[in-house]
This record gives sequence, structure tokens and C-alpha cells, in this order.
Amino acid sequence: MRPDPTSSHASTPAERPSPERLPFGPAAEFLGISPRHLRRLVQDRRIAHAKIGGRLVFDERDLEELLERGRREAIRAPEAQIPVAIPTHGKRPGDDRGVEQVSSEATHHACSAE
Repeated sequence: MRPDPTSSHASTPAERPSPERLPFGPAAEFLGISPRHLRRLVQDRRIAHAKIGGRLVFDERDLEELLERGRREAIRAPEAQIPVAIPTHGKRPGDDRGVEQVSSEATHHACSAE
């Protein structure tokens, strides 16, 4: 039986799309991490890899997936919630020197007199 030419499955290795395989050093560079950190990821089985002839190789798609899993979106706080620094001119909290004390009763009388 002949393979169906309209089939999405490739029949020979030459016809299959081959992912880019990276050796150990270039894989660490691709991820932007040290070789030591990549080795730790391999030991902890946190990254997919293959061993061919005693050498580790990595599928570029797996490396991209690892980067995507670690991606965190930036959070923008609404402008109303951004803290604003107010200069205190050397005053400490509770330091009332130079500030006239006005009672709420005096304020009420002054407002109603106007």
C-alpha cells in the first residue's frame, strides 16, 4: 500500500520536519544561563534532553518551551496606587513643632461665621 500524499504524516525521516538540535554549550547560551545551571536542570529532570553517543543534545522547541514556562508578564499598577514621596523637610512623624494646634470646635466656629 502506498502512503497517501495528502496525509499529514511524513513517511520517511528525510520528509519529517527536523527540529534544531543543540549540543550542551549552545543550549546554555540559547537559554542565557551558565553551563552549570543547565547541568542542574538536566540532573533535576526539569528540561527535556537526549543523550546521543554520551553527549547531551537539546531540541530547540523544548528550550523555547522552557523559556515560555518561565515567562512572567509585567504588572502595571494603576496610577492612583503609585506611592508618592512627600518631602517632610526633616520632620518626624508626631513632630508638631511650628504647627499651630487648632481644635475642631474652633474650626467649626470659624467656618460658620463666614
